[in-house]
Amino acid sequence: MNKSQKTASKETIPKTSCSVVVCIYEKDDANHFETAIESLYQQTLLPSEVVVVGDGKLSGALYEKIDYFKKKYQNFRYYELPENRGIGAASNYGISKCKYELVAKMDSDDISVPDRIEKQVNTFLEDAELAILGGQIEEFINNNPKQVVSRREVPIGMTEIKQFARRRSPLNNPTVMFRKKDIESVGGYPEMSRAEDYYLFIKLIAANKKLSNLPDVLVKYRVDTDNVKRRKSWQNTKEMIRARYEAYRLKVARWSDFIYMTIAFMALFIMPSPLAKIIYRKKLRK
Repeated sequence: MNKSQKTASKETIPKTSCSVVVCIYEKDDANHFETAIESLYQQTLLPSEVVVVGDGKLSGALYEKIDYFKKKYQNFRYYELPENRGIGAASNYGISKCKYELVAKMDSDDISVPDRIEKQVNTFLEDAELAILGGQIEEFINNNPKQVVSRREVPIGMTEIKQFARRRSPLNNPTVMFRKKDIESVGGYPEMSRAEDYYLFIKLIAANKKLSNLPDVLVKYRVDTDNVKRRKSWQNTKEMIRARYEAYRLKVARWSDFIYMTIAFMALFIMPSPLAKIIYRKKLRK
C-alpha cells in the first residue's frame, strides 16, 4: 500500500461530516438555548448539521429562536415529537434524522468550547474502534461561563471507565460524540426521563464497545438551584436505581454496587436539599 492509499484509508470520515443533536422542551430558557446553539456555530471545525428535536410543543419564545436559526443557518434543522416523551426518546429520534455517521450530543442550555468538535472528530479519525467519546465538564453559575464553581471529571481509559461505571456515569453525556451505528446496535438511549445516559453507557460496555474520554474540558455546564431539586425527585430516584439494577443485570456492576447506590440515592432523596447540595458539590465534583 502506497502513502496516498494509507492516507485515504485513514480519513474514511470526512472532517466536516458530523451531526449534532440538541433536545429541547417547553420549559427550556430561550436565551440559554440561543447561547448553546451559537457555541456550535463558533467551532474551529463546524458541524455539518445541527438537528434540534422538540420534546413536545414548545414555548413561543423557543419557536422564535428556532425560526431565527432556520433563517440564519442553512444546516439547522428542526423536528418535533407530538407529545413529551422524555429525553431518551427525543435523543433517539434526533439520531435517526442525522445524515452523518459521527453524532455529537449537546444540551440546550450549555456551551461547547470552541475546539470541542475538532478534537473529537480528530480522535475518531485516529481510532477506528472507538464507539463513543466524551470529555470533562466545568460547571458555572450566574449565567457567567467564567464563574466556574466545580469540575465534573471522568476517567480516560477503558479499564478505568469500566471500574467507574460500576457506581457512577463514566461519561459526561453533554460532551459525547459517537458513531451512529454503535449506538443503534444497542438500541439507543432507553426511554427514560433520567439516567438514560448511564443506561446507554453500560449497554455499550456490556456489548464490548470501546468508550473513552478526553482529558480536556469540552463543555461549560450551567448550574442553578433547580439542578438539585430535579435530582431529588422521586421519579429521578427511581430511574437512577433502575439504571443501577440494569448495570448489575448486564454484569457491568456487582450486587454490592447496586445495594450501595440504592442506599445512596434513597439517602439523597430523603435528606434536606441544602445538605444534598453540599454532598453533590463536595463529594461528586472537584
